[in-house]
Amino acid sequence: MPAIVDKVGHLTLVQRNPNWVVGKYDWAPSQVEKSLMRRFPPLMRAYHNILWWWFEIRYPLVLRKLDPIRRVWEVILRRQIRRAFSDPAKAAAVTPDYPLGCNRILLSKQWYPSLARPDADVVAAGVAEVTPEGLVCSDGELVEADVIIWCTGFKASEYLSQIKITGLDGQDLQDQWRDGPEAYLGLATPGFPNMFMAYGPNTGSLTNTLVYMFERQAAWIRQALDWLASKGGSIEVQPDDNRRFNDEIQDRFDKTVFTRGCHGWYTTNSGKVTQIWAGSHVEYGRRTEQFDPTIFNHRPAASQTAAN
Repeated sequence: MPAIVDKVGHLTLVQRNPNWVVGKYDWAPSQVEKSLMRRFPPLMRAYHNILWWWFEIRYPLVLRKLDPIRRVWEVILRRQIRRAFSDPAKAAAVTPDYPLGCNRILLSKQWYPSLARPDADVVAAGVAEVTPEGLVCSDGELVEADVIIWCTGFKASEYLSQIKITGLDGQDLQDQWRDGPEAYLGLATPGFPNMFMAYGPNTGSLTNTLVYMFERQAAWIRQALDWLASKGGSIEVQPDDNRRFNDEIQDRFDKTVFTRGCHGWYTTNSGKVTQIWAGSHVEYGRRTEQFDPTIFNHRPAASQTAAN
């Protein structure tokens, strides 16, 4: 929206639910910084580590026991919204009614100033119908439009839904995940031998970089493949270990802001949190540091051939 508001005659934002929007920290290193980091490579590593830890220390803010701190942040953000809009109706339309962090937090310094312009409107409703004239909203309002940009997100909780994956005994992955996708450490799921996932269920990053999660997952999968190369056959995570892990994760979510009942793509329609990791990135790195073959069922190549 901020990218096109200067290029249209009038812009109307139709949104079902507003997001919390905080200022985006976005800057380019100066020439002096670049020169120093080229000359002294350890400075680049230190620069990276400082930024990484700056985001990592924010993880506790998702815990319910820190609700008082989060409420202070919400007060500050609501005040910023009121200051950005001279129109109280617009301010109300873009102010969330759920706790900060329950749904995805957006990063932008241009969002509110762009919407506050007189040539921009906000409709706090969903879309009921598309007509030749424009959009009919769920509150009955007709929004006339020459161009409609459809930005309704994506189905983040429906992992691998566009791929048919068949496991042991003809199991269909989506049927197994009908109550919500789940996997051991987001990497392997029972009944699907030698299938490893990157960015699997409950490994989305919220407070830090997703790249770190990918790196840890790639290293763990490499260890699993090395183990398989030495033993042969196939492995699948044991159902009991998978169940204990996922029960633990869901119990921990009950102590976080993610289960406060807001509508968003962290959860399924039933309210099960499937998209994000329940702990810190440091914890995920520790738990994926070493591949543990004892939690897997191993089928030697000979017995697998005989079964086929």
